[in-house]
Amino acid sequence: MDTELDTYKGGRGNKATFKGLVKLDTLEDAKESYAKIIKAYLKGNISENMGRAASYLLTGYLGYFKVLKDIQIEDRIEAIEKALEAKK
Repeated sequence: MDTELDTYKGGRGNKATFKGLVKLDTLEDAKESYAKIIKAYLKGNISENMGRAASYLLTGYLGYFKVLKDIQIEDRIEAIEKALEAKK
C-alpha cells in the first residue's frame, strides 16, 4: 500500500495530488483510501489543509455506506416482522 503522492508543478509551486491514492469503488476501498490519507498526512506528504479536506470528504462518503447498511437492516427487520405476522 503506497502512500506516496504524485506531484505536479502548479502555478504556486509543487502541489500534492491524490492521483492513485484514493479509490472509492467499494467500502473496503474507501476505508483503505482513508488510511492512506491519514498515513500521507502523518508522513508530511500532504498539507494539513489537504488532509482535512480529504478526511471531510471521505467521512461523508463513508457515511453513505452506513446509511445503505441501515436501510438493509431495516429491510431485513421488516421481512422478519412480516414473516412473524404471517405465522399468527
